[in-house]
Amino acid sequence: MAHKEKFLLLTPYNEDYRGQRNKFLSLIRAESVSFLSHLGAAIIATELEKEGLEVKVEDLHNPKALESASGFDFVGISAMTPDSDRAISVAKELGRRNIPVVGGGSYFSMNIEEAIKRAPNLLIVKGEAGGLFKDMLEGLRKRESGKVYSRDKPLDLQSEYAAAQRRFLPNGRESQGESFLSAMELGRGCNNSCDFCGANFIPAVRHRSIESIAEELGAIPPNKRIGLVDNNISAYPADFLKEVFTLFSKQKRRWFAEGVLNETLMDKEVLSLMRDGCFLFLTGIEDLSHPVSGCGDKISGDIEKLRHYSELVNRYSIPTLYSLMFGTDNQSFDYIINAIELVNELKLTTIIHKAIPFIGTRWYKEIEKDGRMEERYLDPYGKTHILFKPKHMEKTELLKGISLFHKEVFSPYRCLERSAYHSENGNYIRNLVFDILANLTGAVTSYYLNRRK
Repeated sequence: MAHKEKFLLLTPYNEDYRGQRNKFLSLIRAESVSFLSHLGAAIIATELEKEGLEVKVEDLHNPKALESASGFDFVGISAMTPDSDRAISVAKELGRRNIPVVGGGSYFSMNIEEAIKRAPNLLIVKGEAGGLFKDMLEGLRKRESGKVYSRDKPLDLQSEYAAAQRRFLPNGRESQGESFLSAMELGRGCNNSCDFCGANFIPAVRHRSIESIAEELGAIPPNKRIGLVDNNISAYPADFLKEVFTLFSKQKRRWFAEGVLNETLMDKEVLSLMRDGCFLFLTGIEDLSHPVSGCGDKISGDIEKLRHYSELVNRYSIPTLYSLMFGTDNQSFDYIINAIELVNELKLTTIIHKAIPFIGTRWYKEIEKDGRMEERYLDPYGKTHILFKPKHMEKTELLKGISLFHKEVFSPYRCLERSAYHSENGNYIRNLVFDILANLTGAVTSYYLNRRK
């Protein structure tokens, strides 16, 4: 009997290996990490299985996975910037064992020269892997170290899309059992090109056929909520979104997604259909007072448009989480004080991020050129660690501002005020659950940050 080649695919997904000290925040992250960014790994595993390989998906940070790698013919590593040190370390160890290894994902796609310099035994897939598997496997068999595989044109999602076998989707935290979420994507790409974004290597905006989406939806158990992992659903045509949301409504599916608040999403029919099934919409505002470079379709800096759009989504009772970044080059400490006042005035349920210059992005290169990059690799979940020197404030001011934002915005009074406001237009239970979880996460973070002072 011919030998059946075995492929080990390593991707970071399991919170049990990340050493998250705050158990509540770890659990919240586990439910998102269980699908966020890892649908791609499941699709790759499905495609490799079609090529006749036996495939296993393991966590990149699990030491036992590396120990078992000797039993595989090939290893693939998917990594974002925060996991790059671990990815390179594993790749070099596999090289010492003479096991062919290929890297993919945002870190490898945006930092090809650096990755090959650090681990010369690597092969790299840049961007989408669809259609490259035969050539990639041949390169692994021939041990063509340093070779880069990329597509000449974006994958045609109408005719070439391969849905993932659900059994390859990993859980975010093994000790918590099976996730209640299941990942899907409607398409790929974004019509923004934000300077800070680590997904700019993804090519043009495209979407799948409604028939393909319906077929995949039918394979997902009805009790599962759908997590749409698309970069920006607002980039798709309104008519397409109406078809998708109508399909979800007919099947009584609950779902969440990420996108920007724009005219496409503000279509009244789109909003009405979203109200039927959306249990969370995450929108990146990033900056309340300044336009963000490259983010042409975002309402960053346009307060009146934000006021209008936020009132509209609240009128349609759509649970919306507004994402803000602190520490970008336009911001000072006074900006953070003003942001606190505006968020409380508009009663926005927010999640804030310290600005992180991901390696390979335009913003990272600009900071590096200015000599403001002080550390290279990072733990992205440590809110009290700043890697670079902000342009218009000190590091201590940025940390003080983040801590103050949590303290002022997630006080018991403000949490109750937002919950009451968001429940004015129906869907009381859904909005109440959303606000409790969002506000509790913020309150726990606030306690954690202020305790560390």
